[in-house]
Amino acid sequence: MEWAAGSANGLFPGIHFSGRWVPRRVAEQDAMYTTNLGAAVHFQIDGASSTILHFVETPRPVPSQIAIQIDNGRFVHFDLAHAPVMLATTPTTHQITVVMSGNTDNDPVWAADQDAGFAFTGVTLPNGGWFSPIVPAGPRLTFIGDSITAGCWVTGKQPSKDYRAEAAYAALTAARMDAEETRIAYSAAGVLKPGTGGVPRAKDFFGHLDNRTPWAVDTDQDAVIINLGTNDRSYPVEQFVTAYVRLAAQLRGVYDDVPIFLMIPFNQAFAEPIRHVARRGDRLQIIETKDWDIDTTDGTHPNLAGHQAAATHLVGVLQKALQHNE
Repeated sequence: MEWAAGSANGLFPGIHFSGRWVPRRVAEQDAMYTTNLGAAVHFQIDGASSTILHFVETPRPVPSQIAIQIDNGRFVHFDLAHAPVMLATTPTTHQITVVMSGNTDNDPVWAADQDAGFAFTGVTLPNGGWFSPIVPAGPRLTFIGDSITAGCWVTGKQPSKDYRAEAAYAALTAARMDAEETRIAYSAAGVLKPGTGGVPRAKDFFGHLDNRTPWAVDTDQDAVIINLGTNDRSYPVEQFVTAYVRLAAQLRGVYDDVPIFLMIPFNQAFAEPIRHVARRGDRLQIIETKDWDIDTTDGTHPNLAGHQAAATHLVGVLQKALQHNE
């Protein structure tokens, strides 16, 4: 990842938040709050030999997970039942990324009064030093999807622990393109089907973080990528097409002059209807996935190799399309 100087865009100086975050008071603490896996925190430290990351973790039967990367290295997972998290580094310059990596389908993320998402409460440097915001230097991409896009069930079948939002195809695509990513994806959700944790269908979860918290859409994007339909297979085709057309129109109205890519789900659900929708609207482009050869953990959710393969294909598609649009 190539980094550039960023801006502090939340409650805490020196921190850049990528993805969907809102200020919230959680457990009598000021926090930046999200319900989305893949939401991230970026900052650079200088002269600090240790860094402490602070979170509020509402007690859950299965703790949430974060993944931390230092200097574009390997991501390391931490269990938020053991927050705060301390990092030891050399007192030189380091880039740090923190990704909200795992939760469970049973977490009531859509109930605002439950605070079941991720609540980040800041960074401290106990041994001195300073930190400043950084941001990926490339394009800005928004991904809208379900558990596959969120990064669920990547390394196995244990909720939260086996999720890898930082290794999902959306994250890998963004990293390879030096892109800043906004991910809007929830487990089991679809164009018509509500998700788990009380999450509604896509047209309703798009503009909200939970049932009482609207999200101000960041429309300054270079591309929007939709991967939905996998969970809608029990609905009639006509009903799916009607709902997908309305969702596409909603997004075209919000993202003015931004290309919107409609991915065929990896299992090819509603492939022809989605192609039909793409032909009906300007700025809608289809992404075919039939020949991508995606390995899975369970027949549906890509494993690590599957996400890497998907990202390789998607990077090629997006780079070509965005160069053409310049």
